[in-house]
Amino acid sequence: MNTLTIEVPTEFTAHCQAYGLTPEQVLKAFMADLGETKESNGSDERDRAHDWFDRVIWPAEDDV
Repeated sequence: MNTLTIEVPTEFTAHCQAYGLTPEQVLKAFMADLGETKESNGSDERDRAHDWFDRVIWPAEDDV
């Protein structure tokens, strides 16, 4: 496993805290879904994580 240190926007932290979560918990859950690890939250969540990645980070040529 790799370790990453990042700055977290105050707005993101506030959003997480509003649900009783930490940014670390939310990011770990998303990474588990996108990475399809054993900690994944299910097939629908994996599909949505991949959809987000494909749309935002790696859009198809037609989407650019």
